[in-house]
Amino acid sequence: MVRYDMPSKKTSIKKKKTRKTTTSLEEKIEKMSVDQLFDMLENDVDGDVVVSSCKENKKEPAKAEIELPDVSHATEETQLSIQVPEEVSEQFSDETEKVDKGTNSETIALRVDKELLQTLQKQVENRKRLRKNTTCLVKIFRAACMVIESNQLLAVASSGSKEAKTTNKKEAVLSRKDDSSYSEDEMHLLETGFISHNIHFVDVRVYQNAMKLCLELIPKSLDALLELEGLDQLDKIVLDEPKSLTRWNPQPSKRWNSLRAPMKVFFYFLRVLLETISNEAMKRYLLKIARRCSPYLLKMLKLARLMIKTVVSIWAHSEEESTRGMAYFTLYCWSLYDSDKYLPKILKKMQSSFKDDISKQGNLRRLAVTLFAANSLVDLFGLDIGISYSSIFIHLRELAVTLKRAITSQGKEFRYLVENWQFVNQLRLYGMVLSSYPEKDQLRPLIYPYVQIALGVLNFSYSPNCFGLLFHCAHFLNDLMKHSNVYIPLASSLIRVLFCAELKKKPTNNEVKEKPIIWRTTLKISQRQLNSRAFRDGVVSQVVYLLAEYFSILSRNVAFPELIVPSVISLREFIKNTKVFKFRQMVKELTQQLEENAERIRNLRKRSHCGPTQLQSDKLQSPLDFAPEEKTPMEKFFELEQQRLIKEEKLLTSTVIDLEEPWTQSNNTLSKQDDKSFHNNTNHSKPSEDEDIVEDLVLSP
Repeated sequence: MVRYDMPSKKTSIKKKKTRKTTTSLEEKIEKMSVDQLFDMLENDVDGDVVVSSCKENKKEPAKAEIELPDVSHATEETQLSIQVPEEVSEQFSDETEKVDKGTNSETIALRVDKELLQTLQKQVENRKRLRKNTTCLVKIFRAACMVIESNQLLAVASSGSKEAKTTNKKEAVLSRKDDSSYSEDEMHLLETGFISHNIHFVDVRVYQNAMKLCLELIPKSLDALLELEGLDQLDKIVLDEPKSLTRWNPQPSKRWNSLRAPMKVFFYFLRVLLETISNEAMKRYLLKIARRCSPYLLKMLKLARLMIKTVVSIWAHSEEESTRGMAYFTLYCWSLYDSDKYLPKILKKMQSSFKDDISKQGNLRRLAVTLFAANSLVDLFGLDIGISYSSIFIHLRELAVTLKRAITSQGKEFRYLVENWQFVNQLRLYGMVLSSYPEKDQLRPLIYPYVQIALGVLNFSYSPNCFGLLFHCAHFLNDLMKHSNVYIPLASSLIRVLFCAELKKKPTNNEVKEKPIIWRTTLKISQRQLNSRAFRDGVVSQVVYLLAEYFSILSRNVAFPELIVPSVISLREFIKNTKVFKFRQMVKELTQQLEENAERIRNLRKRSHCGPTQLQSDKLQSPLDFAPEEKTPMEKFFELEQQRLIKEEKLLTSTVIDLEEPWTQSNNTLSKQDDKSFHNNTNHSKPSEDEDIVEDLVLSP
C-alpha cells in the first residue's frame, strides 16, 4: 500500500490567511484617500521604518539614519527660479506666523537641507536603502507640493527674489539688514525657511532643489525596487516598437503591494502640480516624468483616469504648441500601453474636449489649434478601428439628430444649432478621420452616413447668408471623395449657387468694396456684406475653385464625358445670362477645360481595349493608359486656381498665419512619415533647457 501524507490543517489555514491579507491590503490601499495613505506611511504599516516622528524620539531621525556626505563635493547645478508678482497679499501673513510658531524642534519631523539632498542622491544612485529613501522622498515631495497648494510659496518667493543678485551669504544678510523694505516676517523667512507638514525647508533654494531631486529620484528608485530597466528609452520604443511596451509589468514583483501606497501619494501630487503650475516649460517637464512612470501609473485605475483628465485639459487649453504636443504624445503612449482599457477613455475625453472647448471658435489664430487637435485625434483613431468605429458612430448620430431638429423646427432660433463653428469643426474632424481610414476593413461603412449629413447641411444652407457654411461642407466632401474614391454628387449643389438672386443685383454698398471675404474663417454673411461687390466676387471665385477641384478628382474617370453634360449645360446658361464680364470669363474658362478634358478621355477610350467588366465600380480611377507623370487639363486648371487662391489669402492673412495650401491643408491629415518626424522632433532631438531643467515654478492665476 502506498501511503499519502495529507497536509495539516494549520498550514492550509496559514496559506489562506496570507492570501486574504494580501488581497485585503490591496483593496484597502485602493479605497484609501491620500491623507490616509500618508498616515499609513508615517505609521510604517509595511514594516520599513523610514523617518520616525520627533514627537516620540525628540531627535532628527533623518540625520541619524542617513550618513551625511562631504560638503566639499556639493554641486549647485540647475536650480528652480520662482517667478512671483512683487505684490504679496495680506493673506500670507498668517503663514509667516505659523512659521514663527512652528520652528520649534519638537514639531519638525525632518529638516531638509543641502547635505540631506546630497545624501539621498548618492544613496539612490548607489542603490542603498532604496525603500526607506523612496518613502522619505515621497514625504518631501508631498510637503513641497502642499507649499504650492497653500500659497505659502508666494511670500517666500517675494522675499527670496530680493536677494537673488547677491551670491555671498554674508552680503545677502547685510543687504537684507540695510534694506528697510523688508518686513520682520520676510526677514524671518529668509533666515529660517518655512515648514510644511512637519518638514522644514531651510531656504527657497533648498526647496527648489528638493522638488527637482524628488522628480528625478523617485522614478529611478521605483525602477530599482521593482527591477524594471530601460524606462529611460520609453519614448524611443513607443515610436519604433510599440508592441514591446507590455514587457514592463511591475505587478509580478514581490514589492509591488508594499510600494502602492507611496506611489499613489506621488502620482496624486504630481497631478496636483500639473493642474496648479502655469509655466509651460514646467508642464512639459512634469509630462515627461508622468510618461516615464507609465507602467506604474496605469496599474492604478482611479489615479490613471484622473491623470488622463488632467493631461487632456493641458492638450486642449495650453497656450504653447510644444506643450500641447507633449501632452498629446503622453496620451498616445498611454493608449499604446493598454489600448483595450485606456484608449476608449482617452478618445471619449478628447472628443468631448474638442467639442466643448476647441471647436467653438473659427478665427485664423485658433485655426492652427483646431487642426492640431483634429490631427492628433485622427492619429489615435487609427490605433484600434473597432473602438474608433463605435465612438465615431455615436457622434455622427448626434450630428444627424441635431440637423434633423434644425430642419424640422420652424423657428429661426433652431438654425443656430447647425450654423455654428462647433458643428462645422466636428464635420471637419470626422471627414479627416474617414479620409485617413477609407478602406473596407477600416471605417468605410461610416462614409455613407457622413455624406448624408454633409449633403443635408448643403441643402439647409442655400440662403445667401449661409454660403460660408455651404463652402465648408463642399470642401469636406471634395477631400473625402479624393481619398476614398467614392463618387459624391456635388456639382449640382455648387452650380445652384451661381443662380442666386444676389448675384444679379448691383452692389449698393461701396464702403466694404475693398475688403474681400476670407471664406476660410467665415460661416455667416452680414446684410452689409451681401450688398457689396466683395461678396459677389468671392462667391463666384469659390464656386469656380470648388468645381475645378471636384472635376479634377474625376478627370481620369472613364465616364468623365457623360458626367459633365448636366454641369456644362448649366454653366453655359449662366454665361449667357450674366452681365458681369469677369464672371463670364471665369466660368467660360472652366467650361473650356471641362470640354478639353472630356475630349482627352474620348481619345483614350478609342485606343483602349477595356470593357465594362474590367471597370471597378467602387473606384473613380479608370484603366485608361495615362502616362506616369501626365496631368489632365482639369488637374492643370485646378493647380492654377489653387495658386491664385493662395496669393489672395496670403495678402489678407500673412500677418496672422502662414498658409501653404488653401482649404486642402485644413483637411489633409498628417502622413505617417510626417507624424513620425513630429514625434522625433519632440522627443529625440537634443533636449532643450526648458524641458530637462525645471526653471520656473509659477502659480496659475
